[in-house]
Amino acid sequence: MKRTDNKGFSLIELVIVIAIMAVLVGIMAPQLMRYVERSKVAADLDLMEGLNHAIVMAASDPSVQEEASSLAVINSLVNKTALENIPSGNRFYNEILKTMSWPDLSQATYQSHLSSYHASDTQIFMQFKGGILNPMAIWISKSDVTGNKNPSPDDVSTWVDLDDSSCHLICVK
Repeated sequence: MKRTDNKGFSLIELVIVIAIMAVLVGIMAPQLMRYVERSKVAADLDLMEGLNHAIVMAASDPSVQEEASSLAVINSLVNKTALENIPSGNRFYNEILKTMSWPDLSQATYQSHLSSYHASDTQIFMQFKGGILNPMAIWISKSDVTGNKNPSPDDVSTWVDLDDSSCHLICVK
């Protein structure tokens, strides 16, 4: 006697569906992780662009330029300067803080805003280049520009640590 009211899936059918799903997850998961890491690098690029705009706006503010200590800091930025080395207590510094909504320009503050993988001694550098369209270069040192989560510290090709203001991926110029 054959039953005709079979209302379920057989064990073999369920195993086949689970196997197909496992294969699809195995194919898709690495690609998804690469997209996540690339989005972190893109977030750092957005942070650098925001910081670049904050610095350029502060430097071009007439009230900032009237203050002698601020003007001296702005003029010193023709040399490679780490963000945390901008002296506090002047209008230039305060305008950058106000624009970025940061408590200070310390290394700990900006590292907390970085999304991509970076070394513990990562710094943000800047340098005025002159020109109208691209007056400033700003970059992150020792940051993974490939989007890999854990790059090899021995493979320097994946790290940006620039001694000049030429830039790679995580850079605004």
